[in-house]
Amino acid sequence: MLLSKQFELSHFHNLRANCRYYLKRYKSNKSLLEIEKDLTMAIKEVHRKKSVDDLMLLEARVKQIYDPMFNEILNQSGFSFVKRTKRPPRDPLNALISFCNTILYSRVLRLIWQARLDPKIGVLHASNNRPYSLHLDFADYMKPVIVDRVILSLINKHQINATDHFEEREDGSVYLNREGKYIVLRSFEEKLQTRLVMGGSTYTYAQLIQHDIRQFKRILQQDGDLKRFKPYKYY
Repeated sequence: MLLSKQFELSHFHNLRANCRYYLKRYKSNKSLLEIEKDLTMAIKEVHRKKSVDDLMLLEARVKQIYDPMFNEILNQSGFSFVKRTKRPPRDPLNALISFCNTILYSRVLRLIWQARLDPKIGVLHASNNRPYSLHLDFADYMKPVIVDRVILSLINKHQINATDHFEEREDGSVYLNREGKYIVLRSFEEKLQTRLVMGGSTYTYAQLIQHDIRQFKRILQQDGDLKRFKPYKYY
């Protein structure tokens, strides 16, 4: 349970950090201020939860708090958040979220394999009916600072638009077209190679994920003192 809380605390912290990042640009936005306040309350609530199921219910509520933030920041027509749709996505924003999440999951899973960890030993997502789940635990707390930042930057800088870079299929599903995927992949790679300082050392985002995975493995192999596991938090 301690490990589950560590993952979730980093997840919620990074959601709030993202909100605060945009609050610096939109200081008078009351909706962002309210979202930041609610996320702070959710972080405090993590410590009171008694089971993984309770944490997952809290996570679902936190997503409902956080996701509308997109509408406060997006500045291009054709992109808005109504609700999360996947398998299949039903609008350009959901198509972007699904595509970027898939890239991140793939990268994290590859790093887990490289570290010779068993990806079936999931923590928060262990009960899901998936062959692997550990990559979801590591990816979730990195999504706000990688996936969301990439998406919001691409849209607000008008590097991608809803008319030219997506295709709608007969069943109403919406996906990035070939050119759109190329633009997103290029931006995603640039983000992964962005350098930042943590603990006096310089890391790329890709290296930060690798650092956390190795830290996790080292603790499991040594004394198993999970209190020492500190998933990345953005400041």
